[in-house]
Amino acid sequence: MLKDAIGSMFSAFRKIFTHWGATLISFLLYAVLIAVLYFLITTREATTLQVVLSVAVLPVAALIVFFVMQALGLSFVRIGVGPGYLLKRAFKDCWKLMVISIPVIVIAGLVIHYAGRLEVYLTSDYYRTGSHLKLSVFTWARAIVLYFILPLIAVQLWISTMREGIATAFRGFLRSMIRAFSPASVLIYVTVSLVFGAIAWLLLFTKTAVASPWVELWLLGSRLAVALLVIFLGWQLILGSMAEMTTARA
Repeated sequence: MLKDAIGSMFSAFRKIFTHWGATLISFLLYAVLIAVLYFLITTREATTLQVVLSVAVLPVAALIVFFVMQALGLSFVRIGVGPGYLLKRAFKDCWKLMVISIPVIVIAGLVIHYAGRLEVYLTSDYYRTGSHLKLSVFTWARAIVLYFILPLIAVQLWISTMREGIATAFRGFLRSMIRAFSPASVLIYVTVSLVFGAIAWLLLFTKTAVASPWVELWLLGSRLAVALLVIFLGWQLILGSMAEMTTARA
């Protein structure tokens, strides 16, 4: 298990840089996705056109770009296939990933909705009793579901869809869930998330004492850009490693 996981990570890491064309296209899509999300978040007072873009166009664009990125990230392990073909295939497959992700998206939405209500109750209980144990357990449980369990399931569903088709992926939903929590899959996800997450966290929250506010602003922007790049590489490595391991087993 350990050997397979480490081998898959090293192989995927190597291919991220040897298949630089596909990696570059994925990064450009990532930049577009960040720009779209930034526009959605920062738009406050808006014209009619901006409202239409924010409500109808940009969310759909963000979804398409996101799932094209996932399809491309799962396909780049194919040796000898050019980035142009991979991008074309990713656009064809992205709708399948959207459909297979509906159960995961619904579960995530329910967790966020009801967790918000529960958080209000636990927060009031914390101020009333002074005990933070329940609130801490709830916070960790919500984070585990949203950032560990659901992403692992989603990745395995995407891999199954890309390899076997959407109908087979739906029929094999339980099988994908079992594979999602196999020791090798968990090891890959946890290892990459911890390493790249720690690097991104240090870049974002490590303060550098400088005299000039302009230099400080430039450093902040640079650290933010590098942190976003690290997050991109980490997620690409997770997708590639999972796909590489599945290919090796097949």
